[in-house]
Amino acid sequence: MGKDTRLEIITMGDELLLGIRENTHLTCLGKHLSRKGLTIQHNLVIRDEEEETERYFRDVWESVDIVITTGGLGPTKNDISRGTIAATLGLELVHDDGVEGAARDRFRRTGRDITDNILRQGKILDGTEVIPNHFGTVERFSADYALSIAGFVGPEGGNRENPRGPIFMGYHSPTGVWSRKIVYPGHRRAVRLRAVAAALDWMPRELKRHHVDDMLASMVS
Repeated sequence: MGKDTRLEIITMGDELLLGIRENTHLTCLGKHLSRKGLTIQHNLVIRDEEEETERYFRDVWESVDIVITTGGLGPTKNDISRGTIAATLGLELVHDDGVEGAARDRFRRTGRDITDNILRQGKILDGTEVIPNHFGTVERFSADYALSIAGFVGPEGGNRENPRGPIFMGYHSPTGVWSRKIVYPGHRRAVRLRAVAAALDWMPRELKRHHVDDMLASMVS
């Protein structure tokens, strides 16, 4: 592979076209691919629609050397890229025990019940390789502390099993990892703002509560 390699990215997500979220996928991929001597010819941003995904993916697949897709892999009903691309390529979706095992372990460690929608993410395209990500934010950035926020806040409001509102916050420090669940009803933007404010309020409280233990743990490590 080199400068003559034809490479395109297809980014899926209604939220990108609605201006709700920035296309950080392109920024990240462009930076890392350029370091490998690869240049992105085009980045196509499309809606979470099966017909559009099939049409644009087929066109790009037949005209370039490498296709990278991002988005549409979550557990909500509008995450359709996995199944649509499999059908376009004539491949079956098969179950991967490793992916399911990792998901079950993560939910067990945080004291949550796993849902069928989450387990659906254990299906992969037949013949493909799953590349596990062993590095979280803390390891990747050599950080002592990390704060995470995740939840189902839209754009369509989740589903019956995972309704809009529940937000899960994670906090990592040298002495351990904690998680909290909070529920905020209301519009997507309001839920996001309240969740961020709650997380930023939670972190300094934990810092104040455990700062001595954290300091000792850092010295030992």
